[in-house]
Amino acid sequence: MVRRHDKRSPACAREQPARRREAEPVGPRQRGTAGSSPRPSATGPATRSAHSTGSAALRGRSRGAACFTAGLRDVESWHTTASDEQVNFLPHRLLLRASDKLISRVTSRVTFLNGRVSVLVGDIVAQHVDAVVNAANSTLLGGGGVDYAIHQAGGSEILDACREIRATKWPAGLPVGEAVITAAGRLPARYVIHTVGPRKGIFGDPDADALLASCYRKSLELALEHDLATIAFPAISTGVFGFPKHEAAEIASATVEDVLAKEPRIQEVRLIFFATHDAAVFLKHQLFEPAP
Repeated sequence: MVRRHDKRSPACAREQPARRREAEPVGPRQRGTAGSSPRPSATGPATRSAHSTGSAALRGRSRGAACFTAGLRDVESWHTTASDEQVNFLPHRLLLRASDKLISRVTSRVTFLNGRVSVLVGDIVAQHVDAVVNAANSTLLGGGGVDYAIHQAGGSEILDACREIRATKWPAGLPVGEAVITAAGRLPARYVIHTVGPRKGIFGDPDADALLASCYRKSLELALEHDLATIAFPAISTGVFGFPKHEAAEIASATVEDVLAKEPRIQEVRLIFFATHDAAVFLKHQLFEPAP
């Protein structure tokens, strides 16, 4: 004899929701597996609790970003006193989503050496200078990051010039620490100086510090050879090449200052950073002599 459960019995009440869940197809909006607990309604207490928790976390992050942004308004004085913990706390995901207005408010231009060096957050391809420096790879045929942005914005004229250099002067590729110059295509700059930065780390280039200094020095020497007075650099090797940002700041600033001390023909060197966090690290670790 088969015993039938009464609909009002506790055992049957437990079985019915399970049978309903097994029969329901799992649609695109249902991310759990069949048989998992149904999602709470939009007005249910679980949703309200999760929403409150998420809002509190977002408010906390926003307060942290606001406090840190306020501390960065005067970048030139802030970087001399900030600790490494403060610099590393900067929530760059929030700032990278911010508008240009916020970025300009957070990081106004900072100058050194009587205005001959400028540090700012901006777009390297938008700089109205005599030459912009491309953090290239040895192939000179385009890559990621700054390399990609410059080729995309400048157009095929830059790539054609790089192919000509490969075919004539550097058939095996541009060595690390060397630099070459090409036309700038559609960029507002007149020329692009391509240099290959070193990799740092266990599998990096031997003598990476000297090679990074060579990138800056040879780029500036090329600018002088072509009578160029203004030049803009990205933060060479500090992306996928893995060069520590604080070490790169010391090397770049020391090399640029050394060249400018001997060459008055260069009027301005711009050091362009994509993110506010990167500019803050540079300002904390740069070795420029303070302006008189």
